Amino acid sequence: MIRRKRLALSKKLVYDTWRKEDYMNKSMEYLNKLLNDDDTIVLGVSGGPDSMCLLSLLLRVREQLNIKIVVCHVNHMVRREALEEEAFVRKFALDNKCFFELKTLDKIEKNFEAEARKLRYEFFKEIALKYHAKYIMTAHHGDDLIETVLMKIVRGSNIKGYSGFPIKSMVDDFYLVRPLIFYTKEDIVKYLDNNNIDYCIDQSNFEMDHIRNRIRGNIIPLLKKENSNVHLKFLEYQEELLANYNYINKVALKKLEDIYVNKRLDIAKFNKLDDVIKRRVLEIIIRGIYKDSLYLITSNNTKEIINLCLSKKPNGKVSLPLMYNFVKSYNEGYFKIVKYSKMDKVLLKEVFEGNNQKLEVVKESTDTSNYTTRLLSSEVKMPLYVRTRINGDKIRIKNFNGTRKLKNVLIDEKVDKEFRDGLLLVVDSNDEIVFVPGIKKTKFDKDINEKYDIILKYKKEGEDYE
Repeated sequence: MIRRKRLALSKKLVYDTWRKEDYMNKSMEYLNKLLNDDDTIVLGVSGGPDSMCLLSLLLRVREQLNIKIVVCHVNHMVRREALEEEAFVRKFALDNKCFFELKTLDKIEKNFEAEARKLRYEFFKEIALKYHAKYIMTAHHGDDLIETVLMKIVRGSNIKGYSGFPIKSMVDDFYLVRPLIFYTKEDIVKYLDNNNIDYCIDQSNFEMDHIRNRIRGNIIPLLKKENSNVHLKFLEYQEELLANYNYINKVALKKLEDIYVNKRLDIAKFNKLDDVIKRRVLEIIIRGIYKDSLYLITSNNTKEIINLCLSKKPNGKVSLPLMYNFVKSYNEGYFKIVKYSKMDKVLLKEVFEGNNQKLEVVKESTDTSNYTTRLLSSEVKMPLYVRTRINGDKIRIKNFNGTRKLKNVLIDEKVDKEFRDGLLLVVDSNDEIVFVPGIKKTKFDKDINEKYDIILKYKKEGEDYE
């Protein structure tokens, strides 16, 4: 909802009502040092208090510097207020002589937060390319840093992950900048209210279904009782951890030149490294292999590789996601993609294994991800079979009208090209695809509270299961 009835501010109001005590000095000083004449900034603006605050600061900078501001709004089409917020941001941007760019998202079926974030940043990068922008800015603030650090600690991460996020980092060819990191949400709202700047309130931020909201509502207030400036302590923590990470990374890159030549790891030299350098060396190598799919690699994967290198076995392998293996052959280690094989239809019994993948009929499961499907046998032509894809395959996706070419679905989902022809598919006796394991559910899938009599679970070697 909109904080006040007035949906946009006049140019005069935006420029003329700043109060000295609410100047957000640290952020303003940072922006004035960072930016130069003719710079273009792509700014993500939801209409909420954080992004409206950052937009107002950039408008103030524009009074002194000839900068171009491109306001990017993403409509997730989830809440009923979405269209009102879109109109609010559009009007504010255009009234204040900013460029406005909009992206409306299709319905996201699973992992909403992660998928929406990925799509937002893809959109920001696309617009940055369009306008030849040097900077992408988001309105993450000090409270966001606390939340991110605590979430990483709860869920587990590496040394860089535990640091949260920096004020400035490189994303592809752009600088990703978060100038509000010095301030809290309370500071931001006070600044907006004192200067009569409208903003939207997303009521879902107060729901306790998400871990981030529980940290925000329950834990951060307790920390602030101990130290009202605790966000600045987290900023010091982040800077200290990043400094250590940068040093470790520098050492690891130097060692990499000596122990990883022609994509072969010298295991004897690798085993002599400190554990923290070993992990970083592997992270660097794996990042080069997995790129956008790096999130599939877990700490267990790297531990298994390290343990294999240390073992007395002269040969061995560790299975990894996307049909990769780490292979140990005497004193050499290397990453190798597992060659897939095309498969004709094979009857699906209790368990099927092939192409480094496993399909299993189970009696019960609480999993609702794309690794599990629930079917009603009366709605498909039994029995079920397993095969790999063939030319012309089409799929009727759950909650999607009509059919889509499987090839296009796999491309849209960024399924590794080498893996597409080896992916196991479940089809019925009419050869209709009823499950694309790990990727998409079909119209035949049943929600956990609906009637079903078949549960299929899927696993790729090297990936954690549930």
